[in-house]
Amino acid sequence: MSSVSRRKQRIVSSCIPCYTKKQKCNRQYPCNHCTRRHKVEECAYIADPRSSHSPQGQGGVAAGAGLAQYNNQRQTPYVINDGGDGEDDRASNQETLADCFGYFEGSQSNTLELLRRFGVEQSNNLYGYRNDELCAEVLATARQEIESMPDRLILDFLVQYFFREVNWMYQLVHAPTFLTQYEAWWKQASVTRVLDVEFAVLVLEIGAYVTQFLPSPSYMADVIRGVPLADIRLHCTGSAHVLGTICSQADVAGSIIRVQHLCLAALRGQCEGNMKASWQKTASAVGVAHMIGIHRELPNSVSGEKVDFETEMRRRLFCNLYIIDFHFAACLDRPPTLSDRFCTTAPPKMHVALDVDNDGAPAAFMERVLQFKLAQFWNRQTSMSGPQDSYEPGTAESRYERFCTEFLPQVPAPFALIPNEKWDQVIPKIDQQRQLLHIAIYSSICNNFRSLLFLKSAHIRIFPEYQQGIIHQQKKSLTRAALGTLDAVKRLHQLLGATQTRLFPIVFHTFEAAVLLWALTHLSGTGRDADARSRHERSDIDSPEYSSFSRPIDPLELSQTNISHSRCVEAIKEAHERLEALAVSNIVAAAGARTLAKLLEQDNGTARLRSEPASVHTSPSNSTIFDAKVLEQVFDLPLPSPALMNEDIIWSPNMTTSDINMN
Repeated sequence: MSSVSRRKQRIVSSCIPCYTKKQKCNRQYPCNHCTRRHKVEECAYIADPRSSHSPQGQGGVAAGAGLAQYNNQRQTPYVINDGGDGEDDRASNQETLADCFGYFEGSQSNTLELLRRFGVEQSNNLYGYRNDELCAEVLATARQEIESMPDRLILDFLVQYFFREVNWMYQLVHAPTFLTQYEAWWKQASVTRVLDVEFAVLVLEIGAYVTQFLPSPSYMADVIRGVPLADIRLHCTGSAHVLGTICSQADVAGSIIRVQHLCLAALRGQCEGNMKASWQKTASAVGVAHMIGIHRELPNSVSGEKVDFETEMRRRLFCNLYIIDFHFAACLDRPPTLSDRFCTTAPPKMHVALDVDNDGAPAAFMERVLQFKLAQFWNRQTSMSGPQDSYEPGTAESRYERFCTEFLPQVPAPFALIPNEKWDQVIPKIDQQRQLLHIAIYSSICNNFRSLLFLKSAHIRIFPEYQQGIIHQQKKSLTRAALGTLDAVKRLHQLLGATQTRLFPIVFHTFEAAVLLWALTHLSGTGRDADARSRHERSDIDSPEYSSFSRPIDPLELSQTNISHSRCVEAIKEAHERLEALAVSNIVAAAGARTLAKLLEQDNGTARLRSEPASVHTSPSNSTIFDAKVLEQVFDLPLPSPALMNEDIIWSPNMTTSDINMN
């Protein structure tokens, strides 16, 4: 390479956002501009993920050069060209077609596979086992960060607590496999591979995620071996970011371990109330899953005991990723990042090697599989109905009928809405898993009917009577689903000790269901009807109107029989109390509690206005008293203006007729 060409290249020392925006970066983490923009999660460095000004970054320049050297060895240097004559220094002729064109190597139908059929391109190496070695300079940075990780005894405790109290929720990590690798990782002489560093990131993300659930009923201290939980959380998060950046630069494609720790980072973001960062981490995990082919079933030509076990782990990981992506799309009204059109991964098997399941009992991963099938069902329904600008009662009803006849009957008895609790004392956490599934089932029904709340009364009145009957039944189903969600959340919270928790499904679905109930009781002609409120036991929701439509079957009627107005109000208040209790250590719960408080204040204000006398009454001196506050309500007159008040009449909130010259 000529000296002129070398002068045109430089290792970028600014972070990526500052370099893109052409801003002067102070080269710290996070840098000054990313901090000011409140985009700390985007602050990343191309050559050296560590700042030369950080306490452990004295070798930053050397590490950056080492990473560039390592990338040069792989013919994919992370060097940005400053312009010039457009000379390409990446030696693209040595790159593979998959690298240059972005082809998915696991495809059986793209152009890359067609070339392979003709022997032009090399065979697929997607499913091989990479053993990428890091160069010495990058290893020095990685090892320095690994050596500064929290003490092993602290990490041992966090890992044990994770598998005992936390992993049952999502089962992202297979315990026997991880623990075997965990022991081997600590015993190895030194870290040399990308996968070794990647595993360290996974350990750190587990530690950071577990601290979201501490203290707890089983561990009530806010320190571990004298170190505060907050410090441990920050330490794990920071080290995971540094090491994760090294891995992403050294190996663009990634691995199963990377998908795991990105998913854990996304779940941690939910607990912290940072949904934007959580969404970004989920999208990153999906991107890595696409690159390593987790979304596609392994071909039959790839076999072997080790491969078969990895295949099952890939299926489990894809299952969880699909569920997380679905919940983001359904609950937050965002497009999914995983498309069924390109996903061929089969559901996980119920019995996997190294797992111990009771004979005849539901497998430990069954709840995840059921949630996966639930997500697949609703995604298919959405694709069948297509995008809709307005709510179509008939379409929503068809989706619900298919749900009641195709999905719910297939749910095994231990997880049914009215469950068989035979195995509750035998299988640990099965009741908690059941409540998670019930929350997902009820919330999916809420999502199906939610849009009817945006229909205006005038619009509903022009519908034919039959469609009005459909909408009325759907309001009842939406009410039952919201109440069912709150019941499942309450039960899950009780099973967790009814104490402080940052578990996102508890907070999120408590708030969502409470808001839906409040909206249902405040629709025009629903809940605000004075006669309905005076009855207290039956509101417009469960009144026997619109008999022109009835469902042949509605499983929710069996699980939620009481949908009276008083029950709904009681459930909303209980949800508010739960969020207020959780708000002590949960900013998501605090935000939800404030909003529900505003809704309840509106109800209290309306109740006070209704309870005030709207007619004149007699004073002790048999003279009539007018309350200035109700003048506008009773007589449809504005309150007296101070400009009209003169010295002849002394105005007060209460005045008698004898005090006023009626002439």
